[in-house]
Amino acid sequence: MKDKHSTNQTTVSFEELLQLLFSLSYVSPLVPRNATELLSSLALTGSKKQPSTLAVLFLLSPGSPHPSNIPVTTPPLDISSACAVLMKIAVGQTTIRSEAWLIETKLELVCSLEPAYEMKDFTCGVLVVLCGLVEGWKTFHHGRHKGGMLGAPYTDQQIVLPPAEWFEQKLDHFNPTDTTTWRQKYFTNATFYKPGNPVFLMIGGEGAANATWMVKGTWIDYASQLGALCFNLEHRFYGDSHPTKDMSVKNLRYLSSEQALADLAEFIEAMNNKYKLTSATKWIVFGGSYPGSLAAWLRLKYPHLIHGAVSTSGPLLAKADFQEYYGVVQESLSTTGNDCVIAIKNATSQIDILLKHEIGLLKLKELFRPCDAIDPTNEADVATLYETLAGNFAGVVQYNKDNRAFEGSRGTNITIDVVCELMSDETIGPAVTRYAAVNSLLLDAYNQNCTDFSYDNMIKSMRNTSWNSSAGEGGRLYQRKCTRICVGSVKNHFEKKNLGTPERDPNLSNLPVIDSPVYCESSALDHVTTEVGRQWTYQTCTEFGFYQTSSLAPHLFGDDFPLDYFTRQCEDIFGPRFNDTLLEQGMQRTNMFYGAYDLEVTNVVFVHGTIDPWHALGITKSISDSAPAIFIEGTAHCANMYPSSLDDPPGLVAARLQIFELVKQWLQED
Repeated sequence: MKDKHSTNQTTVSFEELLQLLFSLSYVSPLVPRNATELLSSLALTGSKKQPSTLAVLFLLSPGSPHPSNIPVTTPPLDISSACAVLMKIAVGQTTIRSEAWLIETKLELVCSLEPAYEMKDFTCGVLVVLCGLVEGWKTFHHGRHKGGMLGAPYTDQQIVLPPAEWFEQKLDHFNPTDTTTWRQKYFTNATFYKPGNPVFLMIGGEGAANATWMVKGTWIDYASQLGALCFNLEHRFYGDSHPTKDMSVKNLRYLSSEQALADLAEFIEAMNNKYKLTSATKWIVFGGSYPGSLAAWLRLKYPHLIHGAVSTSGPLLAKADFQEYYGVVQESLSTTGNDCVIAIKNATSQIDILLKHEIGLLKLKELFRPCDAIDPTNEADVATLYETLAGNFAGVVQYNKDNRAFEGSRGTNITIDVVCELMSDETIGPAVTRYAAVNSLLLDAYNQNCTDFSYDNMIKSMRNTSWNSSAGEGGRLYQRKCTRICVGSVKNHFEKKNLGTPERDPNLSNLPVIDSPVYCESSALDHVTTEVGRQWTYQTCTEFGFYQTSSLAPHLFGDDFPLDYFTRQCEDIFGPRFNDTLLEQGMQRTNMFYGAYDLEVTNVVFVHGTIDPWHALGITKSISDSAPAIFIEGTAHCANMYPSSLDDPPGLVAARLQIFELVKQWLQED
């Protein structure tokens, strides 16, 4: 670490670092009132892919009030004392899980002290900035952003979110001799509820459940008007809902849409008992993307438990070669004019040429910021290169203007208009340079230094079966963006807000809790998200397919990532029996079990946007009066679920009202 504070460095053990960070990981994710109170920061140095050193700068600042949990003493005059003061903030440390952080190379904690011998009053506030341990992988893969296809809605940072609760769930619903159970996470909002009113259930999907959805979103607007009791159940194997000790292939056999639907059914029955709900209580379920599919399927399979379903952006046809996806991407990009699409096509052709020459490879390295040199003889790496760059545009299209908080730390809403303006600006340079400018825009938005085009690196990451791996959705200690966490107690924070005491994650029961006071205010972190998702990849390999290939002419993004590029991943990650035959059998079973486009349901509304590529696998025309479809012009993935905006197009405004009227109609039925 090279700055004016990096002198006189000594080291402390990695175990002490883990002890401190595990403690702070359970602290309320808050930022301080005054920036001058920030006296410590944690930064990563070393290689771009994996840090070799963790450095802590411990700085003392005059003129700030002293936290009550730190004794007022003379400022430490040596490095060891500075580290000791820092460590005192984390109390109650006990044991540390051995797999924590999963860093292969040894790390060191380096403490450095800014001399401050003349200070009489000083503050020992702590700011920890947790930066990504593995930089450079994709922000968009298999048609989904990290953390799942449904992002968190924007919310005021002062809003207090409900604590997590835990439900005793069956491991295998279809084996009556297996009585194994586990704890599944859920959230509750009973703010609007009055006895006799309906119950709303948001279905969790292929990412961590986010408590923000319990206070924001269109469904909450509906709930406030209808006095509904609201629940959000996290999907098994995602977020903190860990049914098994790891994600080995042996354990992933318990991950399927059928088990997830049975989880929902068990949960509904349990909440009926817990809240003493009568048989007349009507349950309405909501889901977006894969949970949108689950919402329709839950009404199909358990009509006696739920009365209606709002299925948003849900793909209903299991299909391996989802070539239509990039067809919709091209159509959506064309809404800005032809220049954007022509420039992308030209850029793809220019990359083809650059890959054939040494000088061209150097130019590609300069333009696209790869983590490692691109090997043009490695077909898998070349396919990963083209698919990743195509994914830049696919991700923008899929979430275009959807009113959610953009996942980049700068909060920038990168839209079709933005990327197509770049692609059409010839003053930037040739088409390939503009193509690279889009890549850099997204890298910077996600605080990444480089893009990893290595197929082997991806496979290696996805083979890791630990819950804390970079490929495991919802791992607590893996982050791609920097996040501030201030000293304080989750327990103390919720008691202060009269929300009761939050239940701790029983799957992480060996971690310590800090009971020191919270002296920071606004929230800086919704939840920790992780990389692509071993779990979701498993589901695509065994149930759905959904592979966004380059098969469709005119091959806007090239033709280098065909179906076999994706099916090969199934075998390379999970083993040779996860081949084309297993995939085909799994998809046939899915379509047979649920009915694909021919499912017979009532009280289900299917909602899609014309911009969203996933509508190509969904129902966009009404099945019947009791199973209507709403196809919203000019909107993207799950747009109707996010909070409204003054900029919403008329079709989106009308769709939200139409859905609300349908829900009210269902609730009025006998």
